[in-house]
Amino acid sequence: MSEPLTRQGILQILRDGLREVAPDKAAAAAKVQMETELTALGVDSVGTMEMIAYVEDRLGIIVADERLAQGRYVSDLVELIHAQVTGHG
Repeated sequence: MSEPLTRQGILQILRDGLREVAPDKAAAAAKVQMETELTALGVDSVGTMEMIAYVEDRLGIIVADERLAQGRYVSDLVELIHAQVTGHG
């Protein structure tokens, strides 16, 4: 049985997704923290959606676009994904 996915694990998947969709931001991706503002990730809306698609593919979930728009920080996105993965979202 696999370990439950933690918030830190989700953060790492988001970092991986950022590196995947914006390889030129790889160094910055490693520094992304929970308190990082989503706008500070340095990707446009298309890049953000590609990053979310990466996460969805990795975790086998679908994140509602309207819920994504409500987040301001990486932690908001992590909480949204964690709720989906654990069945609380």
